[in-house]
Amino acid sequence: MPPTRPIRAPGLRAAPFSAVGLGLAGLVLLAAAPSGSPRLEFRPEGVGEAPFTPCIIPPAPKKAAAKEEPTPETYPSAWARFDLAPDAPNSGLAPELLKKIRDPLDLGALPDQPLHGAPADVARVRAVFANAKSKVQRIALWGDSHTGVERLQPPLRHLLQGRYGNAGVGYVMAGGVGKLNQVGQVHLCEQGVWKLASVAGKTPGPLGPAGFASTASTPDARLWIDIQDEPHGDGRMRASVLYFQGPEGGSFRVEVDRAAPIVVSTRGVSTPATAVFDLTRANHRLALAPAGDGAVRLAGFSVERDAPGEGGVVIDGLGAGNRPFSAWNQWDMASMTTWVASRPYDLWILVAGSADARNDGLTEEKFRTNLRESLTRVRSLGPEVACVVVGPGDRAVHLGDQRYVLWESHPWVNRVVQEEGSKAGCATWDLQAQMGGLGASAAWYQSGLMSADFTHLTADGYQEVARRLVQQIDPR
Repeated sequence: MPPTRPIRAPGLRAAPFSAVGLGLAGLVLLAAAPSGSPRLEFRPEGVGEAPFTPCIIPPAPKKAAAKEEPTPETYPSAWARFDLAPDAPNSGLAPELLKKIRDPLDLGALPDQPLHGAPADVARVRAVFANAKSKVQRIALWGDSHTGVERLQPPLRHLLQGRYGNAGVGYVMAGGVGKLNQVGQVHLCEQGVWKLASVAGKTPGPLGPAGFASTASTPDARLWIDIQDEPHGDGRMRASVLYFQGPEGGSFRVEVDRAAPIVVSTRGVSTPATAVFDLTRANHRLALAPAGDGAVRLAGFSVERDAPGEGGVVIDGLGAGNRPFSAWNQWDMASMTTWVASRPYDLWILVAGSADARNDGLTEEKFRTNLRESLTRVRSLGPEVACVVVGPGDRAVHLGDQRYVLWESHPWVNRVVQEEGSKAGCATWDLQAQMGGLGASAAWYQSGLMSADFTHLTADGYQEVARRLVQQIDPR
């Protein structure tokens, strides 16, 4: 980790961490964060409520469903095929599965699934919310597509911030907004060419806390966030740009509303860095573009409310589609350690397993080894930090028309998650059991809680899952 040191920028005065100086752009604080990660703080002058219409990205076209049933070799781990057509015989299916296919789902009859794990680990999770009454608690929601900005994130954020206060939407990934560009009250927009690097890709280089980074070098490449204020509490707002320094890094210009641009250089020792903009509670637009003197590599944005002495919850969404637990074994742990040191988490919620189980060559032994190694990496970021590990829910593969095939691997995947999660000092929660067990996805679909892809839930389904999860991590 680089040593702690003051940072100097042209036209601005360096200051100790707690000192304040007056720069050309207004009130400016330049310092190194306690972790040694460079941190620049600005309070721009002349900003006000921005009369901007947030950009809206049209939804991506849906993929057509398969027309032909795959061969048995395509899904060798399939447990059973079923047909939801009213007159389908579904011969050979177990009576319990037939009941789930034909009978309406009674949510009230589904028992709540408790958190599993050592009492001390479960108590550590619940202590997070006892502390949220007086101090902002930051939660990392890491995982697969279930944790996406249009799925589990919104209801989980709504429930927890409704109880303890809205301390901001937290982390927003930079770039890659071709499909989804809204996180809470923040809209992310882009234009020009931004190259997206991912932990799942082959592009080298440091990555942000969600496993992505966006790079551009020409001034016509722009990223901006439109922040719509929410009427929760007083205080100011902090909008942060998370970026990477490097020996050949370029500069980027930042405009807040219609204030004069601020230039931030990314040239320096290779390390993650942060530029923080201290704003009033209002609607704002923060826009940035490379200055043209070199490549700029961004890790994302963060928007949080600054109200000293008040509680609240911030949820950083760190998920991505098709992400297995084993993604941690390719993670950029050097950068992640720095990010977490500068923005420490009070609770990790890890939701994955569907992508792992989809691997037909996966054995229980291999999955157990991968999961153990992954959780070791997560726990290295904060061994005493509370954590909850959630395995995959019930799912099936759409074969076309109303025909589906279930997978037999999810029950043992969830069992291994429970066993290895407990060994790692985490509480665990069995999502498949909460849904009703193997084959429950059919009943959830019949009740409008499961989407037609039989993998993702509907908005109502995610609302129900979030409600059940919150009941366990924060019982009241």
